[in-house]
Amino acid sequence: MASLGGVAVGAVPYLSTANLTIGMWCGIPPQYLSYDRVAEVAAAGLTVASGPCEGTPDYTYNSALASYASSLPAPARLSVLVTDSRAVSAGYGDDVSANVAAVAADYSPYPAVSGYYLRDEPPAQDFPPLANATSAFRAADPSRPAYVNLLPNYASAQQLGTATYAEYVELFAHEVAPAVTSYDFYNFYSDGSDSTGFFSNLEVFRSVMLEYGSIEWWLYIQAIEFSGHRATSEEEKRWAAMHTIAYGACGVCYFTYWTPPQTSEEFGEGIIAYDGTQTVQYPQVQRINAKLAALGAFTCAASSKDVWHNGELSPDTHPRPSWDSVYVRGGNAVTVGKFAASDGGELALIVNRDYTSQQLVNLCLASADSAPLEFSTTSNSWVAMDVISGDEWCVNVQVEIDAGDAALVYLKGPVPAGEPGAEAYVGVVRHDIGSLDVVDSQWGTMELRSAGWRDCPSGFSLVGVDFESNGFWLCARSDLSSNTFYLGNVVKDAGTLYKVSGGTATPSGSASWNTCPDGSTLLGTMFDSNGFWLCCVL
Repeated sequence: MASLGGVAVGAVPYLSTANLTIGMWCGIPPQYLSYDRVAEVAAAGLTVASGPCEGTPDYTYNSALASYASSLPAPARLSVLVTDSRAVSAGYGDDVSANVAAVAADYSPYPAVSGYYLRDEPPAQDFPPLANATSAFRAADPSRPAYVNLLPNYASAQQLGTATYAEYVELFAHEVAPAVTSYDFYNFYSDGSDSTGFFSNLEVFRSVMLEYGSIEWWLYIQAIEFSGHRATSEEEKRWAAMHTIAYGACGVCYFTYWTPPQTSEEFGEGIIAYDGTQTVQYPQVQRINAKLAALGAFTCAASSKDVWHNGELSPDTHPRPSWDSVYVRGGNAVTVGKFAASDGGELALIVNRDYTSQQLVNLCLASADSAPLEFSTTSNSWVAMDVISGDEWCVNVQVEIDAGDAALVYLKGPVPAGEPGAEAYVGVVRHDIGSLDVVDSQWGTMELRSAGWRDCPSGFSLVGVDFESNGFWLCARSDLSSNTFYLGNVVKDAGTLYKVSGGTATPSGSASWNTCPDGSTLLGTMFDSNGFWLCCVL
């Protein structure tokens, strides 16, 4: 579980840090359990060990794992999430007081024990007994919480026991009131496609756990091939891990560490093969975990403020808010997790959303002293970023981010407003199907996602609509909403110019590409047979 500390680095004021949880599903089978095997878990960069997925799934009081982990030398910080059939029974409401008291008495002498597993993926109707068991463990062993792993958002309403996924998570947080929880999401499919719900699930958890304030949360990510799901590359695992902490989680866990026995799910190999040998994934997760722990130490101790996406938008994601302290000069596919730092500054975790290619990202960063810093995992310190130039809003820097990787930036507070950013969003309707396009005069235009009529991002106002099968709607930045715009709507290579102002869109006749009436400035062009151009009187 997270524990707070701090680090003073060079010119950076004291910043709080916390221990990011890096865990597993399917721990060491009983027949392989030894001190060396437990040390191997720690050497992989994991910080929490859990029970096995074979042999004795419902065992009662097996102290060996806790004993070995407790005897590891101090630098090999490894704790144990206890799986014991009596705790599981308590989670189902059976002999709660007696079972909890017995489990706490047996395991509390071991300093490595960090919590007690109760249940995996319960439906909402089982929350009351889980709440009772959680409360009982809180009383019996206050520093070691009970733990439940929840369903993901691709579970059915019947599995959830609620009408919506958000209701399921909110009900759990309210009724069970845990210190820590998690869910699993396996989004890399065998056919090479990815789930579209990954970010939606992260946002639900982020929002609910922020609402309840003190609940730490983790995510189990895919580290094994199984029915309908592909083996994951190092870049894919890193992508999932970095996005998890960008959304404010304080834990990343791997499914699976040890390869489970064969079932109808047709498991491939986990981080450790079924026969106990290290697979190609072992050095992969070592590398991932080293950086994950270094960056997560800062994000886990900070408060999540926002997460926005640059470039194309997935469901339940939103674009950059105007005047944010981080501005991306271009359409790079990056995710930006914003955090309030303990010293009044800001942290920004910038994740490469492309897990196949490195990206060079041009940023404009706003900071109280115009000296943004980036955390270097090579030197384990904050280093000054090379400033290319600056303007009234921010300083221009570049970061090179490997496939699926992330960069952590520190901005000194009080953090000023950043670059205003995109002037408008255009809803383009063709054959009654709409899409939302960003218009940013600094770098251009880009189609972001499908959209319905009058869909405007937060901070932007609807200023006009041409309600036709091949029409449009226009959303303007809040400070420009009273300005006059001119939109060239191009359908089958034929352009019509519209004056857009005061909530109305008035056609003024045919026009060629990038025609802007006197007094207006061209903001951007979507150069396509069915595109548009946009001008504004600034």
